[in-house]
Amino acid sequence: MLVWSAISNHGTALGLATSPTFGEVWNNLKHEAFPILWPVLIREFSSLVGPMNDVAFRILGFCMGLAIVAALWFNARTFRHALPLFSLALPAMNPSLIVWGDSVRADGLGITLVLFAGAFIWRFVEDPTPTRFAAAAVASIVSVHTLFYNSDLLLAFCAGAVAVCALNRAWKKPQWWCCWVVWLPLRSCPMPRG
Repeated sequence: MLVWSAISNHGTALGLATSPTFGEVWNNLKHEAFPILWPVLIREFSSLVGPMNDVAFRILGFCMGLAIVAALWFNARTFRHALPLFSLALPAMNPSLIVWGDSVRADGLGITLVLFAGAFIWRFVEDPTPTRFAAAAVASIVSVHTLFYNSDLLLAFCAGAVAVCALNRAWKKPQWWCCWVVWLPLRSCPMPRG
């Protein structure tokens, strides 16, 4: 049953992304569980490799899995850990992540982007520069436009950043208010009406 469900969901994502016009993609997005960024990326990818190129889509899924591993390594380095052993062990023990994170669905990319966003938010809290703020904001916005529930995870990241600023009595530093500036616009991810 799980295999049929996975094939059905991949077909649905590909069918939506390869609709004849972008207007049809937008109008049918209300039936999809993901925001607009993933169908647009799949649409462009399928225009490059062909919509029926199974090998190319399997390679794309494999690359999504590798991107999650890369994001975990990036986070380990950001938080000054040598090896992300625990971080790699948890996803390895989760069959759902292996099935859905490496598929032609937005889950793998969304997980990767929210991991990068969390790391960029932490880097901004450590050393608030305009470049780090821009990286955190862009990663956060792209993350939410890939998966809706990433906005809740980003709220947790920003609340943690504010807690760190409060514990360090950094009330006048810019990272205190910028963390909320990163999160607030993310709650209004555009969706088609209907």
